[in-house]
Amino acid sequence: MKKLTHFFVIAAAVIFFTGCQGGKASDVPEMVEAEIMIPEKMEAGESHELKVRVTQGGDIVQDASIVEFEIWESGSKEDSEMIKAPHDGKGIYKIDKTFDHDGTYYVQTHVTAKDMHVMPKASFTIGQAEEHEEEQTESEHHHHH
Repeated sequence: MKKLTHFFVIAAAVIFFTGCQGGKASDVPEMVEAEIMIPEKMEAGESHELKVRVTQGGDIVQDASIVEFEIWESGSKEDSEMIKAPHDGKGIYKIDKTFDHDGTYYVQTHVTAKDMHVMPKASFTIGQAEEHEEEQTESEHHHHH
């Protein structure tokens, strides 16, 4: 059974409202939210599904204008790859991606829906790279006074 690690980010700082400037609070649309879903364990050389769930005020968004996944290896943002994600149903947009070597990677989804743009970001590891994180956590443990 595949477990998914859920990253939930509300990217309020990068939302751009367009249109009506009415004074009533009810004129402000609900924020669009994008939740990145990444498999917990991924190996190099295997195809993996990367997904983002797009919602607005708890309702699924099935008609986002643009959903793209930007993926790069840690330290190589300038070499990032942009992949358009088709709607898979129920507000989920997904891509299949194969990574050719172990390492720490970042994914940032660029979602434009309902005249808003959100760009949540998450990091993940391919293969054995996650052992370094455990070592760091252990060494941080020894710093308690």
